[in-house]
Amino acid sequence: DTEMILQALYNYYEAMRKMDRIAPLGQEVKPIGWVIVIREDGSFVRLKNIKNPNDNMGREYLVPIAEKRSGQRPPAQPFWDNRKYILGYEESTEGVSPCMNQFEDFKRAISEVANLYPDNACFKAVCRFYEHYRGAETPLPEDAHTERIFVEDWMTFQLQGDTELLATQEDAYDYAAQETLASNIEGRCLITGERLPIARIHPRIKMPNAKPGTTLISFNDPSSQSYGKKQGSNAFVSTYASFTHTTALNYLLSNQQTRYSLGSLFYVFWNSDLDDPSINETFRTVTFEGIKNDDTQEQSDPDDEQPKRKSKSKKKAPDPTQYTYKVLEQFKAIRGNRGHGEHWDDTRQFYILGLTLSEGARISVKYWQQGTVSEIFDRVYQHLVDMNIISRDGFVDEENPPLRSLYEIVSTVSPVSTAPSSKKFQLNLIQSIVESILNGTPYPLTLQQACISRIPQILRQKSNKEKKEYKKRFDLCVAILKGCINRKARVYKHLKELDMALDKQNDNIAYLSGRLFAVFEQVQRAALGKGVNATIRDRFYDSASTRPNTVMGPLFRLSNHHLSKLYKETPGLAVFFDKLLNEITELITTKEKAFPATFSLDEQSLFAVAYHHQKVDIYKKKEEDTDNPSEEIEQ
Repeated sequence: DTEMILQALYNYYEAMRKMDRIAPLGQEVKPIGWVIVIREDGSFVRLKNIKNPNDNMGREYLVPIAEKRSGQRPPAQPFWDNRKYILGYEESTEGVSPCMNQFEDFKRAISEVANLYPDNACFKAVCRFYEHYRGAETPLPEDAHTERIFVEDWMTFQLQGDTELLATQEDAYDYAAQETLASNIEGRCLITGERLPIARIHPRIKMPNAKPGTTLISFNDPSSQSYGKKQGSNAFVSTYASFTHTTALNYLLSNQQTRYSLGSLFYVFWNSDLDDPSINETFRTVTFEGIKNDDTQEQSDPDDEQPKRKSKSKKKAPDPTQYTYKVLEQFKAIRGNRGHGEHWDDTRQFYILGLTLSEGARISVKYWQQGTVSEIFDRVYQHLVDMNIISRDGFVDEENPPLRSLYEIVSTVSPVSTAPSSKKFQLNLIQSIVESILNGTPYPLTLQQACISRIPQILRQKSNKEKKEYKKRFDLCVAILKGCINRKARVYKHLKELDMALDKQNDNIAYLSGRLFAVFEQVQRAALGKGVNATIRDRFYDSASTRPNTVMGPLFRLSNHHLSKLYKETPGLAVFFDKLLNEITELITTKEKAFPATFSLDEQSLFAVAYHHQKVDIYKKKEEDTDNPSEEIEQ
């Protein structure tokens, strides 16, 4: 897959380069914060702060690409760098300390470049500047305010009267391009197929909110070397192709519309039609991000978001239903839906690459998928359909399923102690969910098991705030379990697909048990009111959904006792529940089924979905066949 990934990134870069949308050879975008203005004789004029005052970030420029820094003495960048290299000092709690090694390295680097370009006045002026300035021992004039320069700030020079910076000179770009292509090794490139200079090491990948990581191709460990070949000699990728695939990946990682992260997992995605960015944006929203509105839990990963300034004006949150319809309308159009059941295949190519960054700054490829837009979007839509279930208020919309964010799914099934920080989420769970969505395969067993484990914990929450959250989390859990069953059913024929709403013909004993339990709970609530300390759900849900034969008999007897009370107080409601219990038990007795000793994982899932189906169905019928039991029936 590595060769396919690099080829796809190379093609993306070449297409973007032809449209002037990506950094040219040997260049990258860097935020420059400070400019030292000098005269041609090298004398100091002033220190210019060009940071954005709102976010204190530097102004972005295309500059010569940075050399890969590693080892005890990282190399200097000849045209821009930080204060340690350009000014020769470091700050700490103990005060200012000189950094003469880095300082001398920068002076040497710019001197070498100036010798290569003798007609460049700016290069000469910088060399003359260092004839006067000798680092920490000869600080800049007091009005320079060097104490405002942070170690993470990038600096460069500028000739007085010039509009260009040292780092944006054409000669600087030319030097960087030649250095990028320089190599002592020649070979046939794995990507281009041509005989070209081969990259010894590859540029770094820049993960968002992380220090520069390693490369996609790395042979630093002796165990990965063969036949005495070191580093890039083990995999022939040309210096040009190395620059292109790295620049393309860094561009995709820097763009919110082409990336999504959860924990330390990063997904980048792009399509072959560069003139239609809506494909990438819609894919991100529908597959990963979900609904954005103030009334829902944070849908995207909070650890992925950059710090944002607070706006004084408050915008009204969009209606989630209308937002879903709008996004799905666009999503269906991209899939190829033309209405009236017509469908056409969108053959544009779509790519998804999953990466993870370990603590040692090692990048691993976790997922790679390539297919047509229709293929990928069809699988995502099937995922939404599989998790589509009747809402708590009885709303059913088969054509427009709700958008489920990846963060919401994983946080719902994760232990309470890990939420909301995605850094503690299980990476294997995230990865396997994404793979199942994009491959159209059953959801991972770990997701189903996690849902089953979380439901009893969710149901035991008591406070009003917890109850509101429990309803949201429980509804998503049963939606996930419905999806787990339906995706399995398409592979394993012994399972039957579940409907969105109550299926009165389903005679599966686990499904019927879930229905019964929902009725038992509502009968108790109607008979005893809201003041019950421990309800049937609190005491028996766990055992009823796992070991039904131990509790279903006692629950029947308890329900009969509650019904007797209801017949005296609200006979209409008692008749309603009595009929419902008979309707369910008839399906059990007809098949001569008994409650088994245990329920399997799939049967526990059926129990939970049926429990939800039946509760919603009872609530919908609160004004049917009864005197008006809306007060006695819990939604």
